[in-house]
Amino acid sequence: MAAIGTTAYGEALSLALRNFLSNKPINQTYTDHPLFDTLKKNASSATGPRLVVPVIGGSVAQPTFSSNGSGLFAPTVTDDIAGSAEYQWSRPLVGFVRVRYQDLEENAGKTQLADRLRVHIDDLLEQTKVKIVDLLHTENGSLPSGSFSSLDTLCNDAVTTVGGINYTSAGNSFWRPVTESAPSTDPKVAIRSMVQNITKNAKGVRPDVVHVGENMWNAIQEYIDSKATITSGIGGTDVELSWQSVSFGGIEVRWDYDCPDDRAYFLHTPSLYFKYLTDNFLKSATAKQVNEAVAGVVNTSLDEVFPVVTIMSVGTSQRRALGMIEGFTAGS
Repeated sequence: MAAIGTTAYGEALSLALRNFLSNKPINQTYTDHPLFDTLKKNASSATGPRLVVPVIGGSVAQPTFSSNGSGLFAPTVTDDIAGSAEYQWSRPLVGFVRVRYQDLEENAGKTQLADRLRVHIDDLLEQTKVKIVDLLHTENGSLPSGSFSSLDTLCNDAVTTVGGINYTSAGNSFWRPVTESAPSTDPKVAIRSMVQNITKNAKGVRPDVVHVGENMWNAIQEYIDSKATITSGIGGTDVELSWQSVSFGGIEVRWDYDCPDDRAYFLHTPSLYFKYLTDNFLKSATAKQVNEAVAGVVNTSLDEVFPVVTIMSVGTSQRRALGMIEGFTAGS
């Protein structure tokens, strides 16, 4: 069979991208990274110039005792309760495959075509996933221009303004998360203290999942290993246990290998919003020929570029229900 050439391959790859991504873009992306798995509970498309999230404020009704037959008039309007947080959409995050002209010309046969399509799509999806989770775990001050909010942005009380709300302003104290910069080296004490502080700060709302970096995860594993040793029973003696899931008071604790080693993020998933601009999560674009500058002269390359674009935003409706530990170091 003759080589399929750049045009035919471009059409085939574009069609494969459209069909593959349109069927399962979100589920496919959540396969390997723990944070995606947590965020998918409130993931969907949205529209508008920005992501608008209704805010859960400090108090809804402010109940008080009244005199007999009166007291039905509220003296002030609680704007913070009826208000919202606004999160900007990210700039287009573009992942792409660039295929060399000679490779395309040498590519012949249905099997070779299928293999190339699969490899290119898998690589494009994986690199896009890695980029997004890297940004979600980036410190607020290090985020590139045009990015979406990171966990450090949402959970760190050093970041005073999130979603257009500044917690230092009068009446906005409900918007402050909980941050611990000098945690106990005992993981059990560190987690317990943070859960208590967040629950108190959020008036009874508890985090439902904790994403921890490698330092805390190893400390948790060592703590569990010291408490649970099997010396006999099914499987013989001295059975080594491998812990796949850990729970603290009903709160799931997950090792997040994308997370910085010394961090732990305490999340209340009903308060988190992961949105993408309608039809723009891993949206495939038409194959494009490359125009590139070589020695100051713009040339048209015979290579082909196949881009995929994502426009997204991450926000919260109740920032006080979030928190983080930074600088965790396990004890000896």
